[in-house]
Amino acid sequence: MLSIYDMYKAAAQVRGAEKEAMRETFVYGMPWVLSLIGCIMIWQVGNFKKFGWIVGLVAQVLWFTWILASEQYGFLPQNFLLAALYAKNFWQWHKSGLEAVK
Repeated sequence: MLSIYDMYKAAAQVRGAEKEAMRETFVYGMPWVLSLIGCIMIWQVGNFKKFGWIVGLVAQVLWFTWILASEQYGFLPQNFLLAALYAKNFWQWHKSGLEAVK
């Protein structure tokens, strides 16, 4: 007969396996989503939309999450640099009042 402790251990192993499966799905699937977000950002900026820089900043937050989850720490310098560039560019566009070309 299983004790309560044995049942708890078995349930913890199942939860651990589920967490690992979710992590793997995130680590392998998220770059596809983030690449699509990057394309949307480039499209918006190419159409002179300030919103594109905000999309880029949000993407960098998501990339940072992915970097930590996947333990790919070599991407951190690029992540911080791009976030700083997107913020700077957004601020410059905001100050200049640059609007979409019709």
